[in-house]
Amino acid sequence: KNMLTTPEWFEINSANDSDRTFYDIWTKKEAALKTHGSGLHLPLKSVKLKRNCAIIYDNKYRLTQIDAGCNYCCHLATSSNSHKLKIIHI
Repeated sequence: KNMLTTPEWFEINSANDSDRTFYDIWTKKEAALKTHGSGLHLPLKSVKLKRNCAIIYDNKYRLTQIDAGCNYCCHLATSSNSHKLKIIHI
């Protein structure tokens, strides 16, 4: 419980599919931390999620959900503002 914020835990616990919501939040934050270059050396709480963006300190990353199948949750974080992203193959 120390890794996510209180509002994030509330969102998870009040969701119809709490497992899916947890992994959605987790993969967004993990993708942003990896793009930032810090990996999981920074706490997940240091990543603020706002719609399709993640903010780590003064750095903003665009989040894109990747369809990896119904039993998987995957996000890609980029520092680019481009809305054109093409996944060739997973």
